[in-house]
Amino acid sequence: MARDKRLLVFEDELSAVLRVMNRWNNTLSTTLRHAWDQRTLQVMTRQEPLRASRAHISIIAQTTQFDLERYLNLTDIFNGFANRFLWGCVQRSKLLPNGGGIREKQLFALARKLRQRVKFATRQRRIGLSANAACLWKRIYPKISSDAPGQFGAATSRAEAQVRRIALIYALLDASSKVRTVHLRAALEVWRFCEDSARFIFGGRSAITLEDKILVILRRAETGLTRTQISKALQHHAPSLEITQALEELRRKSLVRKKSVKTNGRSSEVWLVERGEERHS
Repeated sequence: MARDKRLLVFEDELSAVLRVMNRWNNTLSTTLRHAWDQRTLQVMTRQEPLRASRAHISIIAQTTQFDLERYLNLTDIFNGFANRFLWGCVQRSKLLPNGGGIREKQLFALARKLRQRVKFATRQRRIGLSANAACLWKRIYPKISSDAPGQFGAATSRAEAQVRRIALIYALLDASSKVRTVHLRAALEVWRFCEDSARFIFGGRSAITLEDKILVILRRAETGLTRTQISKALQHHAPSLEITQALEELRRKSLVRKKSVKTNGRSSEVWLVERGEERHS
């Protein structure tokens, strides 16, 4: 049995992960959500099932807003996948034609200090709030736990848990056996940046669009749907022209495609999710 169950994943192309998640019957989204919740991870489809308990997994990923809009589907925005990440909008502050980096001496000093903090953390059984931090937490809790609408709200609805985890990290880096006010305030500032980033990423699509609804419907249809069937699935609430416009916009984004199916009469037009955009279970 493995003793060290820590894993730090660097993913330069989050879109590749999102495309895998969109495949039919893929369980990666569920696995990542369980990892954040520290639940037992398991793969039961193998002849010899794999299981990992008390695993500690961190993911650092990069992507573009275009790829997020294309590959992060509505299901994973609202099922809790998106709000288990801290979103940060970043851009380079300067041009470095010769590259950048940190001096080796500074790196060794940071590594030595980090090893000391890790050793300190392993000796702690529980990190609680100091009296002042508890008062601050009680005061700000109603605000950070309030619901926000649409996709932005779905992507930021774990604010309480995220802030407490960040504050805990700051406390451990400070070799403190309690989360103090300074750690909690620092965590709140990090969360403010992440919340602002999430608002920039998801706030423009605060409502569930017709495109979103159609994409979800098509992902559930193995053999595709005609416009009439799409309209029926929408309970005839969307005008035919708007459905046509939404389908064309999805096709422009390479999310869906159409094909002609021969019938006894004239050919029928069927819409399907694009290859590589396999249905999400």
